[in-house]
Amino acid sequence: MKNNELAEISIRLKMVIVTRDADFTHLSWSLMKKIKVIYVRLNGDPDGIAQKVLDDIKECTNILRHHSVVMLNHEGCRPL
Repeated sequence: MKNNELAEISIRLKMVIVTRDADFTHLSWSLMKKIKVIYVRLNGDPDGIAQKVLDDIKECTNILRHHSVVMLNHEGCRPL
């Protein structure tokens, strides 16, 4: 499935995309206005990455109330 197709589905279903694919930070402007994405920019142990996502998911979703895309890295979440 292409990224823009997945983005359109997530918008229609009002779901957040959690991804390590940076391409979701560069979609068309029309999609970027509507989409909600948590871009996970972490490397290393998959269990450690999963734990970091779980630890910071609330902070990320709070930021998504006012922004379309946030990046989660080792320092936490921030809007893009």
